[in-house]
Amino acid sequence: MALEFRARTDEGQTEEQIAKDVGKSRSYVAQRLLILEDPGIFEAMQKGELSFVQAREKLFASKKREGESPRSMSVAEVLASLEVPELVRNGVLTDIQRLYDAYAADMVRLRKAI
Repeated sequence: MALEFRARTDEGQTEEQIAKDVGKSRSYVAQRLLILEDPGIFEAMQKGELSFVQAREKLFASKKREGESPRSMSVAEVLASLEVPELVRNGVLTDIQRLYDAYAADMVRLRKAI
């Protein structure tokens, strides 16, 4: 499904349009697209070696190992992880207000673009 979503975004469709077409949430679409960022993780998921949740966890763990933190990830990536409470509990994400402000700023830019 992620490959289909990628093909559709390459054709110019937005995550929102894809979500509406397939009857899922935008977050659902965004999360599947994120898995494509690591071909090894995606391949393991395709082979049935990892569930989607395990693949998503591995993706975020690999980003942490590479020195990326949720602060350097896009707001959409962090929110799509559905792990915000865990990130806060573990002290990885400490400034929820900053995250929200960044999200709000993204929404303002999106509205202006539309």
